[in-house]
Formats: sequence, C-alpha cells, structure tokens
Amino acid sequence: VSSDSRWLLSGSEDHTVQMWDLSDLEASPYILNDHKGAITAIVISSDNRWIITGSVDGAILAWDFGVQEQHLNSILLNDFGEIVKEIVISPNNHWLIASSSSIIRIWNFQEILSGNMPVFEFAESIATISFSFDSQWLVGGSQDGNVYLWDMNEIRSAPLVFHNHNGVKNAFITQGGDLLITGNDKNAIYFWDLTSTSPSLLPVALHNHDDSITSMTMSFDSKWLVTGSSDKSVRLWDLSKPAGDTFLPVSLSGHTEGIISASISGDGQHLATSSND
Repeated sequence: VSSDSRWLLSGSEDHTVQMWDLSDLEASPYILNDHKGAITAIVISSDNRWIITGSVDGAILAWDFGVQEQHLNSILLNDFGEIVKEIVISPNNHWLIASSSSIIRIWNFQEILSGNMPVFEFAESIATISFSFDSQWLVGGSQDGNVYLWDMNEIRSAPLVFHNHNGVKNAFITQGGDLLITGNDKNAIYFWDLTSTSPSLLPVALHNHDDSITSMTMSFDSKWLVTGSSDKSVRLWDLSKPAGDTFLPVSLSGHTEGIISASISGDGQHLATSSND
C-alpha cells in the first residue's frame, strides 16, 4: 500500500503487477506487465513516485508513476542473474537495496535511476530486509536464525547480530528505534529491547500462532503489528498498550489457506491480506 493510502499493489505468478486505486474500488487496475517471470518483490518510494519490482526473471524494474499515462514503461535497473527475493527503499529515498538467496546489493537510489553501479555488494543469505524509520539501520533476517543490523553510515563495518534460533521470516525496528521485532519459521515472535545495555540478549518471545509466521507488517506510526501464519489466521497486536495487554492480540479470520502477505495503509485505516486461497 502506498504511503498516501491511495494505491494497493499486488504481484502475481502471471508476471504482472496490478495497481488498485483505493479511492475508486470499482475502477479497473493499472497493469504493469514487462516482467518475464512471477513477481517476487514490490516497493513504492516514500514520495509515491517510483514503483520498483523484482521477479524470478532476475530483473529489477522501475516504473515512474509520476508520469500519468495509460501505459507505464519500465526502466531496467539491474539484472540480478537469479531470483530477486526482496527490495526495499529507505524512508528518506536515499538507498535502494535488493537481495537474492545469496547476494545483497546496495545502491544510492537516485544514482541507480541514472544507471550507476551498486555502492556496495556482499554475499549473504538473507530472507528478509527492512529499514529503520530514520533510515540509519538496515535489518536483515537470515535462514540461519540470525538477525543482522547494519549501520548505513558505516555499511562496510560488521553488523550487530541477534540470535533468533530459527529461520527468520520478517524483521523490523519500530518508529522510535527502541524495539526490534522478528518472526520465525516456527510460531515465535521476538521482541528485542534496543535501549537495553545488552539488546541482543533475552528477547521476549510470544507463541500465539499455531504454525509458522509467514508475514509481518507494522503501521507507519508503529501502533499496530500484524502477523500472518500458515495456520490461516491473522493477528493484530496493539503496540501502544502496556506489555501485558500487548500480548493478547485480536485474531482475524476469513482466509481458508495460509497467509502470504499483509500490508497496512499509510493512514492506518486499512489492512490488506493475501492467502493461498
């Protein structure tokens, strides 16, 4: 969902990205169809101008939605040479980062639009990546059970490491920068206190789902945490409540198969979820 809550984007195995206008749900979606494989990653820049997509075809494409035309033409930013798993843009629109099963590439976002090479690249098996709200920290979750925090001001330095014990599906930092939240391929959600003198030790672990955590998202104001699971359920956690109340989420039902993804609109009013059903 775009940060202005206007657009909902979905990617499909039919090689297309569809853009739905949430202000007119009766209207047909825009279709972006320049990929040659299933869509694996979609991100919108914080100014809602650029749409960046990744695919099993290895291509990273950019679409300039600031050009209001009936058919949008894509720009090839990079050919990964393997399946693109994740793409993120920093909230300040300075960095664009993409990952595959074995590589993370980092670009200055404005420079990659001009065809420049990555600023930095390193070999790492990362399952999920995200930025802190102030764009200082890059969070990476790995199938080896570790969560890595890289300081974007010193990107070539060794990251902080948090041990999550099972494969990490999702990881991000809350808006105030005081909490790291991770979900793993079992049924655990971990809360790490980054204000602690030893933040990588003794996280709070929750086991509210009955199967693996497949999706996590957080509202822009960090008030709501949404988790989806292979158990077909979605949980809504109120992070503004005291700790005792936070650990009793609202359970949302309706899907008949495991949850694939979830997204909250920028105004915090709408939650969109997708499933294998």
